[in-house]
Amino acid sequence: MLLSIIWGRNLKSEKSIFLSLALSMLIHGLALFSISKSDQLRVQKINFSKIQSDQTESRMTMYIQSENVIRKKHSQGLRPQQKKTKKLLDKKIKKVGKVKKVKDQGRNDLYAKYLNEIRSLIQKGTKYPRVAKKLKMQGKVKISFEIEWPNKIKNLNIVDKSDYELLNKSALSIVEEMNDIPTIPNELNMKMVKVVIPVVYELL
Repeated sequence: MLLSIIWGRNLKSEKSIFLSLALSMLIHGLALFSISKSDQLRVQKINFSKIQSDQTESRMTMYIQSENVIRKKHSQGLRPQQKKTKKLLDKKIKKVGKVKKVKDQGRNDLYAKYLNEIRSLIQKGTKYPRVAKKLKMQGKVKISFEIEWPNKIKNLNIVDKSDYELLNKSALSIVEEMNDIPTIPNELNMKMVKVVIPVVYELL
């Protein structure tokens, strides 16, 4: 009787130990299962993010490549036109420069011709005063004056005097008595022409 009771007690304690061990193993198994599941989800999430990142990078690469191709085609399409435009502009600039040079040269020639006409009039009108000739007075008088359009004499002055007042006055009288002064050419587009010329009195 006593042995049966002891045996019964031993059986109950072994069952409780077994149940405890089984419950502990079940809990650990569930814990490990949940951890592995979460790890799998994390790995899937990381892989999904990586896939999205790779797709974005590939799209950006394709976009940049397409932009470069478009720019290259655009630049290649404009270069010949730009070169052609530059050549045309260079030709026009050269042409304008030549025309301007020709016009300036023609204007300078016309201006020189007009001044020569004025000098010729002064030389023709130069007279050696008799008294100065008898007294053997010699010298050079530089005079200046302005011709206002069309042919009016203004601001007659002596720039450099000679040693003799008689010669100085004679030089001024040449310009004062000039007739038929040529009109300033319209091509010069000048309202006033300044003339500076020496009058030489020399005995031969």
